[in-house]
Amino acid sequence: MARIRVDQPTALSDQALEIVLEGFAADATVEVVASRRDFMNNGWRAWARFRADADGRVDLSTAQPLVGTYSDPSAMGLFWSMQLTEPRAEGDPERDITGAIEVHLAARGGGEAEATVRRIFCAPGVTDRWLDDGGNVGLLFLPPSAGPHPAVIVLSGSSGGINLPTAALLASRGFAALALGYFNMPGLPPTLDAIPLEYFAAAIAALHRQPEAGAGPLAAMGISRGGELALLLGATYPEIGAVVATVPSGVVHGGLTRPRGPAWTLRGEPVDWLQRDNACTDLSLVENQERRVATTPLFESSLRDAEAVARSMIPVECIQGPVLLISGRDDRMWPSTAMAELSLRRLREHGHPHAVEHLAYDGAGHLIHPPFAPTTRRYQKHGVLGTEFDYGGGPAANAHACADSWPKVLDFLGTALRTT
Repeated sequence: MARIRVDQPTALSDQALEIVLEGFAADATVEVVASRRDFMNNGWRAWARFRADADGRVDLSTAQPLVGTYSDPSAMGLFWSMQLTEPRAEGDPERDITGAIEVHLAARGGGEAEATVRRIFCAPGVTDRWLDDGGNVGLLFLPPSAGPHPAVIVLSGSSGGINLPTAALLASRGFAALALGYFNMPGLPPTLDAIPLEYFAAAIAALHRQPEAGAGPLAAMGISRGGELALLLGATYPEIGAVVATVPSGVVHGGLTRPRGPAWTLRGEPVDWLQRDNACTDLSLVENQERRVATTPLFESSLRDAEAVARSMIPVECIQGPVLLISGRDDRMWPSTAMAELSLRRLREHGHPHAVEHLAYDGAGHLIHPPFAPTTRRYQKHGVLGTEFDYGGGPAANAHACADSWPKVLDFLGTALRTT
């Protein structure tokens, strides 16, 4: 009898699966369709056709697709190559992590079989509670055991809000993870403009007061503008003992809605930023783009002002621990590889005594996150600005960057926080 065998029918969303088709006709052409609805009820679909072997078997980890939404063997190809087929709601479909996402698998050809896979963000026993201490707003995720646990502050990018999936997965892997909001949430500023760094100092102190987090060094982990922020916090506050910065910037940029003003302040004064009195910024590079705006050329023009770069550089040599940088070489949102290299060179020039690594992925764009979510949406509407941006990268390259970097992030955090 034909069947779809899945080694983990319920598993964390960052867990790769072994999926094998068995009992189909020998040498049959078998089509497999994967479909799901996300937490916003948007419909997604992927498919591929395979040639079964002489035993009527197809192992998705090694089988070459004849045709489909992905082209090379990939155990999780039917997951990351899903395409949006029924758009019903705008926004980030993974922001709500309650319950599970169910993926339906159906195989036809030389037999018929179906299976359902449940993808979850929180391991059994993971708990969460709002941390509203001294004006800080965030959701603290805790592993099932009593702790204390190594602690990570998880920072969102320029869309604001809080990064729930990453924090929940970190807690599922043994970390106390605070998904910290700093704008675009109730009780917080609406945009990324003139945010006091003291807000984050208070969040660090509040996290240290939680008995499950302990009193040791924390890690700061962020993506995009959150990656810039993670590097800046590490350079400013010695309590940060490790930094993970994904598609980051090694220089400080201006505000989100007012780029000629500061994004950050410290002790009431602006933290100097690249766009201030920049002699090379060429706004025409984006003003002439009618839709699906690629902003990397604009940022590259600002980086040509050597004096502005020098005064806005983040003093990453002050970070009291190891640094992991992650970037995509085809990032169309901003030149994250080049800007991560600015930090890498500065760390090496200053003889940084801790481990430093830069994972730069060929063909990948701006959207590098925990693995196996769909990577097919290159163009997305920004959560604050409303502009449809070109984030760059191809689905397969983005999927590789996500799958390769995430276990390295977990190893990095485990080593950095458990040995400090």
